[in-house]
Amino acid sequence: MSGVDVVAVLAIMGFGSFVYAVSGFGFALVSAPLLALVLAPSRAVVLVSLASVASNIRFGALGFRDADRALVLRLVVASLVGMPIGLVVIEHASARGLRLVIGIAVAAIAAVMASGYRPRRAGMGTDVVAGFVSGVLNTSTGTNGPPLVIGLHARGIPPTRFRSTLAAVFFVTNVVAIALFATRGRVLGRDVALAVAVLPLQLAAWAIGSAVHRRLSAERFEKVTIVLLFASALAAIVGALRA
Repeated sequence: MSGVDVVAVLAIMGFGSFVYAVSGFGFALVSAPLLALVLAPSRAVVLVSLASVASNIRFGALGFRDADRALVLRLVVASLVGMPIGLVVIEHASARGLRLVIGIAVAAIAAVMASGYRPRRAGMGTDVVAGFVSGVLNTSTGTNGPPLVIGLHARGIPPTRFRSTLAAVFFVTNVVAIALFATRGRVLGRDVALAVAVLPLQLAAWAIGSAVHRRLSAERFEKVTIVLLFASALAAIVGALRA
């Protein structure tokens, strides 16, 4: 990687951390498609998982007591079932194909968010489906948040419990994803170094994002996030088609 590439990677992950601090999700959604333009897409997915761990430790530690632990357990178990399927995808897809998968997945997720869709009823079945789809997306595209967000919204969980539950699920599933990637020789020392190098930038982004979170309505920021997701997805798709 050139110096310019390193700067681009750090800037992308810093911006993703800002989005996460404001909304409670979105780090991977914003980061994965843009990182796939700078790095091999499979490497981008692993790097997103590595960099996400610090975010989820921070937010989980701030409010783990507020998490719905029974719900966390159901979502994590369902995610674990889906992860091996995502690993098959990342193992067999070409770089161009994986960029398309990431771009299309993020665009579809943004479209669902823009539509305002929420399941009418949320129960154990919703949890299982949300967790399973999240697991598949986690190890194939790195974008595991939206199914969980949709499922938790459907339950009408209060904001504090929502963020804590989401952070707890993210932390556990990302650690497992990293372990799976490591068994396949996909966790590189240079990517661990990048994830460590971005920590100071993440701390600054979290501070700024938290300040914005207190001043900006969730509805307004969700609209901005949707626009960013469509832009990121379009960049990934165009990059794949031009490759």
